Amino acid sequence: MSPLGSAGAVTAREAELVDRLVSAGIESTQALVTIMMYTRGHARPEIETIDIVRQYSGLSAPGIAESALANARRQNWLEEVSTGSVVLLSSPQDLPAMLASFLADPGFEHALKAQREQNQPTVTVLGGMHSPEVYESFGPIIQSASDEILLPMINTTPRLAQVKDLQAAARSGVEIRVLLATPRLAAKIRGNAIKAESADRIRAWQQNAKGIDTFRIRVTNRESDLRFASSACVDGRTVRIDIFNPSSQRSTQGVMVEARSDTNSNLALVFQQIFNDAWRRAHAAGPLGYPMSLLKKSWLPLLTILAFAAALVFSDRSSVIVAFTGGVVAGLVSNYLPRVPNIVSEMLDRLRR
Repeated sequence: MSPLGSAGAVTAREAELVDRLVSAGIESTQALVTIMMYTRGHARPEIETIDIVRQYSGLSAPGIAESALANARRQNWLEEVSTGSVVLLSSPQDLPAMLASFLADPGFEHALKAQREQNQPTVTVLGGMHSPEVYESFGPIIQSASDEILLPMINTTPRLAQVKDLQAAARSGVEIRVLLATPRLAAKIRGNAIKAESADRIRAWQQNAKGIDTFRIRVTNRESDLRFASSACVDGRTVRIDIFNPSSQRSTQGVMVEARSDTNSNLALVFQQIFNDAWRRAHAAGPLGYPMSLLKKSWLPLLTILAFAAALVFSDRSSVIVAFTGGVVAGLVSNYLPRVPNIVSEMLDRLRR
């Protein structure tokens, strides 16, 4: 049996487990629902379960999923569990041992349990930000990083014990990106008294990153860019979210929740998108940070204006104006024509409202 290769499809490892049952004489669709019901932890009323398993390859035809589930139930590889208000169809807790006994292969039990653990992301409430566990658990996560670490902060001290871990990770090739509030934004959020301190901390963070190409610092003047302040995303697999009320609490008063998975979870993808959007808007710290950022984003229009001015001085003005206008129109068409369907769609949506 081959995996589908799309999101949520049967993985190669799950397909191997299914094939083991098929080799032992179990019909392929029954083997598939037996394995997938356990590894994915499905537990729903039977009619909903049928719709869930139909999404797996080979079970979509009418009657196939129903028959496969019925066969698995007859073999006691599925069971009904009453919650008091509803009856759920799910795998028995001892299914790995049952299948290992059926196959006369003790190793199958471990393999099946390992696959379920791999499929299930773990979410842990680590506790309040004052908790020693929250603080002490961050260092090992940094040390295990292999790709990137994203750190949005408002006015976090640059003297964190984990700074050495961040520097070591960056020197080993991990991309570290720290997004801080500008002194102006920090003062808006925390009060004018910390404006000078914020500037000092930004300089200290720059010093922490000095000489390390993969350790980068930027600042933002948008409060919305720092909704995840004091949170972190490591390799897209570990996301630590500091939950607090930004209108009445500091991030140090929040509660830390940690989500881990073997692949990018939807939470990690949301975190990365928000952070990356904020990072593109942000700029380097210092007096030249914003002007240089603006210059990088606007160099083409500025160059065009300078070229136009030079052409007016040194060439026939009427022909230059015609050529320049044509170039501008062509540029607008090439940039905005592909967006027309989306623009029209958005306008229609607003009219329907």
